[in-house]
Amino acid sequence: MTVRSSKAIFFTVLTLFSVAAPIHGENLREPETKSPVKNFTKPVDLSYNVDEETTVWDTNVKYKRDKIIAGHYIPPDNHWYAENVFSLPEHIGTHLDAPYHFNEKGGKVADIPLELLFHVEGKG
Repeated sequence: MTVRSSKAIFFTVLTLFSVAAPIHGENLREPETKSPVKNFTKPVDLSYNVDEETTVWDTNVKYKRDKIIAGHYIPPDNHWYAENVFSLPEHIGTHLDAPYHFNEKGGKVADIPLELLFHVEGKG
C-alpha cells in the first residue's frame, strides 16, 4: 500500500465519520470561527478502491462483496436497478481510532475537533 493510498483511506474515513455524527444528531457543536481550514473552492476526490487484496490489520475478516442484483427493470415504469452488498473490517488502511476504541470512557471520533487533525503550513 502506498503512502498516497493510505492518506486517501484516512481522509475518506475521516470524512465519513464527520458526516455521520451530525446525521444521527450526536455531539452536535457550533462551528469554530477561527478554523485554519476554510474557503475551499473545489471538491477533492477522497475515494479509494477497496477489494479482496486490500491490506487489513490483524484480522481474519476480509473485504467481501456480493452482487445481489446485476441489473433489473422494475415495473411498472421499468426503472433500471442494481444492488450490491459489501462488508469490510474497520481496521482497513490508514484510519482514525477514537480514544473510545481503547478506553470505554474515551471520547468518540465526533468529539475530536477537526482543527486538531489538520496542519496548515505556517499556521501552527
